[in-house]
Amino acid sequence: MATQHTASTPVVLPIADLVRGTTWLDIHQAGIYTSCKASTIRRACNRQELQHVRVGHARGPILTQAEWLDAWMMRGVQYPAGDAGDEGGTVHESSETVH
Repeated sequence: MATQHTASTPVVLPIADLVRGTTWLDIHQAGIYTSCKASTIRRACNRQELQHVRVGHARGPILTQAEWLDAWMMRGVQYPAGDAGDEGGTVHESSETVH
């Protein structure tokens, strides 16, 4: 007797759901949140570019928060030429539309 198997749809969790309810993220979760590799997160922490804490001792596991990751990512934002100095560095929407 053959069993019938119905195809199930894949479950895709938005990144916001990954961190919802989580205060602290390890470097692997931070990498998923920012679409970076864990080594990039680790390097940013070692260079004191990303706010973080180490648990237990100076070489302990690295933990960070989503808000700190957002701030780190925004410091690395590249603006189009001519827009960086306009009105305090705000990003302007282009008047061009893509068809």
